[in-house]
Amino acid sequence: MYGLGNALRGGFVGVGLSLAVGAFAASNPVVTNMFTADPAGLVYNDTMYIFTRHDEAPAGHEGYIMNDWHIFSSGDMDTWVDRGAALSIRSFNWARGSAWASQTIERNGKFYWYVTVHDGRDFAVGVAVADHPAGPYKDAIGKALITSDMTPANSGVNYDIDPTVFIDDDGQAYIYWGNGAVMGYRLKENMVELQGNMFNVTPPSFTEAPYVHKRNGYYFLTYAYGWEERIGQATMKSPTGPVSNSKVIVGYNKNSNTSHQAFVEFHNQWYYIYHTGAIGGSFRRALCVDYAYYENDSTIANITMTDAGVKKVDHAPIRDGVYRIKARHSGLSLEDAASAVIQMDSEESESQLWALKRIDGYTYTLRNIETGKYLSFGKGNLLDTARTVDAENRIVIENFNVDDGYRLYADTASEYLGDVLNISTEAGMPLVVWKQTGTQNQSFKFEYMGDESAYSSSSVEVAPESSSSEAVSSSSTEITSLVAASGNLGARIIGVSRADGLRFSQAADYALMNLHGMVVARGHAAQVAVKNLAPGAYVVRFGGRIQKIELR
Repeated sequence: MYGLGNALRGGFVGVGLSLAVGAFAASNPVVTNMFTADPAGLVYNDTMYIFTRHDEAPAGHEGYIMNDWHIFSSGDMDTWVDRGAALSIRSFNWARGSAWASQTIERNGKFYWYVTVHDGRDFAVGVAVADHPAGPYKDAIGKALITSDMTPANSGVNYDIDPTVFIDDDGQAYIYWGNGAVMGYRLKENMVELQGNMFNVTPPSFTEAPYVHKRNGYYFLTYAYGWEERIGQATMKSPTGPVSNSKVIVGYNKNSNTSHQAFVEFHNQWYYIYHTGAIGGSFRRALCVDYAYYENDSTIANITMTDAGVKKVDHAPIRDGVYRIKARHSGLSLEDAASAVIQMDSEESESQLWALKRIDGYTYTLRNIETGKYLSFGKGNLLDTARTVDAENRIVIENFNVDDGYRLYADTASEYLGDVLNISTEAGMPLVVWKQTGTQNQSFKFEYMGDESAYSSSSVEVAPESSSSEAVSSSSTEITSLVAASGNLGARIIGVSRADGLRFSQAADYALMNLHGMVVARGHAAQVAVKNLAPGAYVVRFGGRIQKIELR
């Protein structure tokens, strides 16, 4: 945060808590009737709350004028309600100006709002408290929690600004802050007292705006990187460091020399919350929201700032009933094919119909009407294949957005989800487990077909043991690396004569796939004719096993 010579020019603005004073439809910027900057987010009771400071500088003014903080909320990421100026400099009788960056966190039913102010001598961090995220808030301790005389002269900290707060899984809370360097303290259970020793977790090219969040066991420190500012990320082995793996993940801001960010998860989707100067410049900034994804457990994927923003989400539960489930990218239907879940051209087959039953929250079961088996992602590991199983199996179904449909997750603790392999639009491609990418092969439309009572609980007709099934000829002869299986293939490759065919010790459900993941034969038999298939490697699923074979 630069332009300090102008930081105290603004006068006081008297405010109180106001209820919804305006609503805004989603696109970037989210708010256009006022200027808002340095956002931080909080999810509570199925609602996203975003806390911002309020840029009040007139057009052409070179400096910050900020006297209060605003709260915006949304239940669907599309319509945002301005909760008003819920906190101001006047809320802290020891503060003298500069309502700068802040963050709010919940603990034990209380909401603690940590803010940057100027105390007349230098910048400081105060804390307000409320019983609801929208307020009303009041000064929690009647004095600053962090002041400039607490920060060592050799720490590298220029200004004690930009607080961020994080509570780890063990219940220990931490506060971080700083311009020029990142300092931190543990917080006591009451969230308004420091404990232990101050620590330094400064990453390379750090300017300001630290923000800490945790995902899949990794601690992420994101921050304003360099000048003019971009957004960088680093990871920490613990909340107190050390810091490693620093990289830039967001480019230069739109018409603003500063950047400020938060990463918040809402219904299994991560959001990147930030400001730009697109409509007002560096001293008249505006709140924006985009999607965030991860390359792997320790790396946030590069983010492109967009004008479109994010799409509306419908968190209403799906009603029980029978559905046809179509992949958004291909329009093909999910089918139970001998216990493998694949996408196929839609047809009048009960193997493409699924009885959905809500258990609680966003947990459901999906039972195939024809086979009576339940959709399962196994252990939910990367590249596990979706299968149907006899025992009742629960999965998580959440709406991605109203345009693209729903996502299917292995369980509530997993961010891995159902993904049509290779974004293929070909029939026969399997449903596998993959990381979130935002692509439409991870979204599914649920078409309601009627009440379950209208469908019989039929099962697959079992063919006699002596029956055979002719394989579908395949025009594909290209052999690629094996990507369709879940990694639990038999260690050896079994050679099979095309003339003799594929034989099992007894009749079994089977599915034969090429190495593109396309199903080329399926059924229930003890012998499968393969003379029409091209020589090469294939994968066969039978009797609950997966085996790689070579047709010769």
